[in-house]
Amino acid sequence: MDTKDCVDVPWYVERIYNRGFPRYLYQARDVRTDVLYSAFAYENTSTNAMLFMRRLFTFLTDLGMDLGEVVVQTDNGTEYVRNSNDLTKQSACERVIADAGARLVRIPPRQCTYQSEVERANGIIEYELLARLSADRK
Repeated sequence: MDTKDCVDVPWYVERIYNRGFPRYLYQARDVRTDVLYSAFAYENTSTNAMLFMRRLFTFLTDLGMDLGEVVVQTDNGTEYVRNSNDLTKQSACERVIADAGARLVRIPPRQCTYQSEVERANGIIEYELLARLSADRK
């Protein structure tokens, strides 16, 4: 899972600031099937990340998937992992993952290549979906 701040997309940034388009794109990529799950949000918060994860888990459960076999990999962004000095408190996302019986794997700090699958998807989204949204709204 990863969060894309779309403010660096030249043809989309005007829509964010002048037309009220959402700035953040939450994405999860299934590396086995290449399915990409996405959701837009106006704020990059742990609540929005948790809601995206909860909705994704509901969808996967409805498909009959055993969430005990799911491994969620994230970077160390505060929207996904605890951002408190109290290490006994889980973030909202960590609680959703634990409650579902899935497993969380955090990539080592400054090891962006661990997220290459979802980062590649970010690039595809940037050049295909966001460019299309911008062209359609002119």
